[in-house]
Amino acid sequence: MPLPSARFAALSRSIGEYFTQGLYDSVNYAAAGQAVMTFFAVPLGQAAVLTTAVGGAPAAGTVKTYRDTNMEVAGFVPDKAYQFSGMSVYFRRITDLVTDELDRKLVIGNTWWHFRIGDKDVLYVPSAFVPIINNSLATTWGATRVDAGPMAPMYGFPTPLTILPGQVIRVTMEAGGAVPVTTTFDVQLMLHADMGRAV
Repeated sequence: MPLPSARFAALSRSIGEYFTQGLYDSVNYAAAGQAVMTFFAVPLGQAAVLTTAVGGAPAAGTVKTYRDTNMEVAGFVPDKAYQFSGMSVYFRRITDLVTDELDRKLVIGNTWWHFRIGDKDVLYVPSAFVPIINNSLATTWGATRVDAGPMAPMYGFPTPLTILPGQVIRVTMEAGGAVPVTTTFDVQLMLHADMGRAV
């Protein structure tokens, strides 16, 4: 049986285009905490509770744009194949307070990521292992904050994860119980990938 990467390469050659394009999504973390956050469940163009701007507030009914996700159908990709090589996370804050960083560390230290493709659990990763895109290197919040941007490192999967057209994907950030925080924020997940699609 060929390796998943070999299957993906053969598929991508047969369907036309093959290039680097990650899959990403955003979910709001409630201040009261939540035991499970499900990603890729609310696609592009659908209503969601998300932070609208720094200094603003989460708003029910916000429509997801490409700022938030590039998932076009809830839970699966009907006409694309992806080979995921790793993941990174971005925290979209409402405010720039020291409590934001403390809240983030609290969530990171008490959660893990769970990947399910089709009917199989394929990967579990503690959140503490996953690089944060907008990590702060300052001891005093706001004094010397370093946002690493798209060149930040990622957590590389031990074996690339392949999803074929029509397969269901479910990614959750989970905790043993709700972890309350001071201020709500968005968690944006980027799955770094190569993508194949028909032309």
